[in-house]
Order: sequence, then C-alpha cells, then structure tokens
Amino acid sequence: MLGSVFAKSLRDLRRSFAGWSLGLAGYVALIVAVYPTIRDNPDQLSLFIGVEWLFNAHRAGFVVHDRAEDRRLAHAYAEQYLKAGGLNEPLVKQWLGYLDKE
Repeated sequence: MLGSVFAKSLRDLRRSFAGWSLGLAGYVALIVAVYPTIRDNPDQLSLFIGVEWLFNAHRAGFVVHDRAEDRRLAHAYAEQYLKAGGLNEPLVKQWLGYLDKE
C-alpha cells in the first residue's frame, strides 16, 4: 500500500517537476547570456560619485591621498565614466578642470 501511494505521488508531481526544471534551465540560460554585458560595463553611478567625491574633498580643502594621486584617480574614474557613456560629461570635465588647476 505504501509503495502505491509513493508511486502515485511521484506521478502526480511529474508535470510540476518538469515545469520547474524547464523554468530553472531557462533562468540559467538567461543569466549566462546576460552576464557578459553586465561584467563588461562598469557601474556609471559609482564612477561619477568617485569623481564627485574627490572634487568635493579638494574643494573643501582636504586631500585624500596626495594631490597627484587624487588627480590621477579622478582622471581614471572620469575616463571610465565617459567611456561607459555617462550623461554628465560637462560636469565631470568641469570637476577635472578644477582639480587640474589646483
């Protein structure tokens, strides 16, 4: 009797198991297809905030590392931000101009 109950429960669940398996396989395929796009594009907001933070620190009279290193970091962040298609290009260039004149 217990064997027939177990067999019936497996038969009842076979469609849902197949559905869940196909859904999970589709999800994994989607993640594998999209991941290279996410990996190759830096986070624009983080790069923008990095340049802004260095600008605001220097404008307030503080130095994070030293002036040359801060300038180098700001230019590196700005270059990646602009390469990623950041929308605030004029503002970022203005900040870099301020840091370069210091």
